[in-house]
Formats: sequence, C-alpha cells, structure tokens
Amino acid sequence: MTGPEFDPRHPAGQGAKRVEGDDPYSIVGVRFPLPGGVDGDREAARCFVEEYALMGWSRDRVRRLFTTPFYAGTYDIGRRRGPDLVEDVLAEVFGRTNEPEVR
Repeated sequence: MTGPEFDPRHPAGQGAKRVEGDDPYSIVGVRFPLPGGVDGDREAARCFVEEYALMGWSRDRVRRLFTTPFYAGTYDIGRRRGPDLVEDVLAEVFGRTNEPEVR
C-alpha cells in the first residue's frame, strides 16, 4: 500500500493509516446485560483493586481511587455504592486486618 493516505513508518507496520483530524478516535462506553445475581459494580471494583494491588499500590492508595473524580471508573463506583462496598473489596484483596499499613 502506498500513497498519501498511508504511512509506512508507522509502528504498526507498512500500510498503517495516518491519523486524520476527522478520525473517530473517541472513547465509547458500552453496557451489556449481566446474568442474574452478578453484581457488576463489585466485579469491576475487584478488578480495579486487584490490578493496582498487583502493581504494588497500598490499600490506602487504592482506596483513594474511589474518592478521586480524576479516576472516573472507580470514582463512579465509589459514589454510587459507597465506602462499604469499597472496604469489602479492599478486604477481599488485601486481607482483613486492623493493623496499620506499612508504606
């Protein structure tokens, strides 16, 4: 493929299309039905918590994701479901303890 509409230097390889001003590179959220009894918010929250825990974030640092508007996904769950859900998921992932965290 050659011509002005393709850029052979693109990291995706020869023939990758150049980005144009009117390209539809917009984030699009899609919802889909969950099977009965599945708590989508809890599943998403657990996924977020596990990912950040695996990156070495502390429980307290992950907790703040659910109260910081910059992190839209976690913030939305925290706002809708409240701190009880967040604390339950944090306890599932990090364990239940009353001891202070070491950072």
